[in-house]
Amino acid sequence: MPHRHTPSGLVVAAALLLSALPTDGQTATPLFPRWIDFNDANNYTQPGYTGLGPAIYSPAAGMGWDVAPSAKSRWSYDYLNLYRDAHYALADRTFLLDVPDGRYTVRLYFLDTLLTANDNDRLQVFAEGRLALDLPTMPRDPNMTRVLRAEVADGQLDLRFHDDGGAGTTWCVSGLSVSEETDWPEIASLSAPSASPGESIVIKGTAFGIRTAATPVIWEDFESGTVGTSLATGGWSVGTSANLPPIYSSELAYSGGIAGMSDFPAGSVAQSTCCAYKSGLSLDEVYVSYHVFIRRNSGVQTRNLKLLRVHSGAIDFLHGDPNIGMTNQNSGGQIYASGETNWSGYVSEGTWHRVELYAKLSSVDQYDGAWEGWIDQRPIAYQDRSMLAKSSYSTNRFRFVALPIYCAHDEGGDYDVFYDDVYVDSSRARVELGDTPDWYQCTKREIQRVTNWHSSSVAFTVRPGQFREGDLAYVFVVDASGNASKGVPMVLAPSAPPATYATWRAANFNGADLTNDAVSGPLADPDSCGLTNYARYAFALPARGPVTAPITPGTADTTSGRVLTLTFNRRAVANDLNYILESSTDLVTWTPVPGQTFIPGPGAVTAQDAIALGTAALRFLRLRVTTP
Repeated sequence: MPHRHTPSGLVVAAALLLSALPTDGQTATPLFPRWIDFNDANNYTQPGYTGLGPAIYSPAAGMGWDVAPSAKSRWSYDYLNLYRDAHYALADRTFLLDVPDGRYTVRLYFLDTLLTANDNDRLQVFAEGRLALDLPTMPRDPNMTRVLRAEVADGQLDLRFHDDGGAGTTWCVSGLSVSEETDWPEIASLSAPSASPGESIVIKGTAFGIRTAATPVIWEDFESGTVGTSLATGGWSVGTSANLPPIYSSELAYSGGIAGMSDFPAGSVAQSTCCAYKSGLSLDEVYVSYHVFIRRNSGVQTRNLKLLRVHSGAIDFLHGDPNIGMTNQNSGGQIYASGETNWSGYVSEGTWHRVELYAKLSSVDQYDGAWEGWIDQRPIAYQDRSMLAKSSYSTNRFRFVALPIYCAHDEGGDYDVFYDDVYVDSSRARVELGDTPDWYQCTKREIQRVTNWHSSSVAFTVRPGQFREGDLAYVFVVDASGNASKGVPMVLAPSAPPATYATWRAANFNGADLTNDAVSGPLADPDSCGLTNYARYAFALPARGPVTAPITPGTADTTSGRVLTLTFNRRAVANDLNYILESSTDLVTWTPVPGQTFIPGPGAVTAQDAIALGTAALRFLRLRVTTP
């Protein structure tokens, strides 16, 4: 690869679900997975689920209780039908379900027990006679999900529900799903017991599954932006209405020093848009995670703030609002959250929250899709098998992801909304750090930057987020089905000191080579590999031996059209490097591309040209690395 080092820096240039068919005209119940909604007499049944009252087991039904429990409804339309009724009892009850012998994954869906304020404590569930869930406390959230595994050898799955004492005296459950188990991810080892921010860690284990690409579709920590400039300078599309565009801000950041910020000022405009979004995606399933901070500067609480939208063309499949109970509003295919006025009950002002959403489109004319939402690891919505992709919409995909997009401030409130660490991908498969070894008990999780993914080996770059030096964190691998491994401990080591070329040189050369510029100098290429030592330093390559080209040319679709890109790895921690994307039409005059100057940091960077292909006769890109 051509390169040169000049007094102004280094230049590296690059060219461009099965079911049996019924015999009587009736719809047959699929054998697996099975979705069961525990109902009372009102029969509030979640679409796609089989409703079951407090019935005793019968061979004809193939399911039921050993002794009938009690049942009760929640008289509120703010909840999914799955959570509007439940079964409960003072004494133990065992739910029985006929299944072939084998191993199964069981998801149990809970809500607060409808009885007294203390009835959610000391719940135990035994599967096939083995204690499978032991929950000392259960927050009185609108709903929560727990997962257990069971091995059946007698043709019948039995789940015994038991209240283990405490202040409350009952157990309660809203529904369950049962599916044949696939292998869950299991971590065997980490390459190191401790790691510093930016350090690469390799996880060895089994059943990690497959990802089509190791890196996410979108990763944005905003650290490469220029404070005060529009996010449009960093490759985002922006939409505004009577206010400034979203900008890079150093006022508040979840991690690092910069975040995105949308301004929703008080005024006469009843509804305001200040939106940063990415378009041009083409996904059948999507997972989104980011952190949000809501600051009210004056006025009263807004009645409606929409935090996330994922949609496709004219069909707005998801319109995510942080509230429970996603309901179809019959408006252009939109799915809204009900109870929008109660958003502050889930996302309070003045602190950081994590917002997550997973959605998968159904097959054409089938109910086999799903979507889930979480706020701060707490499930706020779950709709399994509910997203019908009609045949007329079969060409639609998720193509558009937008961050906080809308604020109704007719009450006069003045709001700033900050967001950071935006992660968008086509799969739930990922690596996270948590604060306990049990995924479901974590109160803090930090998504990591994966750099390589195989079924038995995953590499990631450590991102501490809000973990601090010396903290004990637990590493989790989550597979594409959302199953999380057990956590493996790792200590967050002190951050490595900022590197310089001089410290890199001293760490990688010794003896006479250390002082010999022909061997260890910045312009030297001692192994005749076509890259100088300075390039190896800048792109975090090994100091000696053969290496691959550090920059990969490509293209990307943007709102302006398809543009050229250069993707490169950078040094995670350094104080003497700037990476500047430059463009030219004649290979003589080079101009920096606006918003495409980067500083050291974790993970790879994809720098994008600002001019669409076809609008210029010739277009060239190069990357210049300089000392600030």
